[in-house]
Amino acid sequence: MTNRFLSSARGLCAAIVPTLALLAAPADAAAQMWTHVAAACSVDEASMAKFDTNGARLRHKGTNTGKIYARCNVIDNRHSAYWNAMELVFKDNGSGERVIAQLYRVTNANGGITLIGTVDSDSYAGSANEQTQWEWLTSTTFDFSKYAYYVMLTVDRTGTATLPDAAIVRLYETVD
Repeated sequence: MTNRFLSSARGLCAAIVPTLALLAAPADAAAQMWTHVAAACSVDEASMAKFDTNGARLRHKGTNTGKIYARCNVIDNRHSAYWNAMELVFKDNGSGERVIAQLYRVTNANGGITLIGTVDSDSYAGSANEQTQWEWLTSTTFDFSKYAYYVMLTVDRTGTATLPDAAIVRLYETVD
């Protein structure tokens, strides 16, 4: 009788422990739905001679100046319908530098493109330190059966004294 009781108790514990672990997970872990490192985005043909990567970072190569463009394909997942914010991790020292992430929706039927969100480093004070900033999206309805989505990253500098970069872009649901 004791062996059968112990066997049943072990089985019950084996079922309860994973459930408790799921309940103990941080709430914000479920909220972040799509993450992309800037270095893995597809660099525009016109920017090929100007760009460099370092780990996750997309930045200028050597003494190159001007704009670097890169597209990050947004993939569908089961929670995408709830994304309402876009986050950008970047470095921008201020004057003469700018890092922008713009989320676009492309209509499957005719290829029409609509801007639905922007995070622009010029909206924040420049800093030599990495910054993480986010903005609300103008549209939070994601329908991958009718549309495709991508983020256009732009890293711009006019001088060579500093090195602005984009590191990470995220789409997620915020919890009010």
